[in-house]
Amino acid sequence: MIRKVHDYITVCAPAPFQIAGITALNLGEDYFHKVVQQYSQARELILPGLTKAGFGYFIPEGAYYIMLDFSKISWPGEKYQKSAWTKDRSFAEFLAREVGVAVVPGSSFFSNPTDVENLVRINFAKKQTTLLEAVNRLKRLEEY
Repeated sequence: MIRKVHDYITVCAPAPFQIAGITALNLGEDYFHKVVQQYSQARELILPGLTKAGFGYFIPEGAYYIMLDFSKISWPGEKYQKSAWTKDRSFAEFLAREVGVAVVPGSSFFSNPTDVENLVRINFAKKQTTLLEAVNRLKRLEEY
């Protein structure tokens, strides 16, 4: 069953995707340069706030998300730890509920969750106002 689904997804691109691909190819280089500029500005806007909040990270060069290391951040982990949850899942829950910033547990992207127990991923492909609000909310981490 999985093989059949894979074949239809990778070999038989649906007609709307084909039209979207043609449209993207016809946008021209200026469009893509503008997108790169917008993402670069968004990245530079959020990085100082992440640093100040205590996150470790590598600066992304070709993505609109950042994998964050929260190992040096103080937070009430025991309050959010559920028996079936990984540490990163608990931290993501804490950040969403107490800080108001949504992230994705790093274990969602790796085959062995214990290898990445201190990682979460944040997306910065957002409006400038949204990013500024996230940076402002991250200041709440100082309370812990």
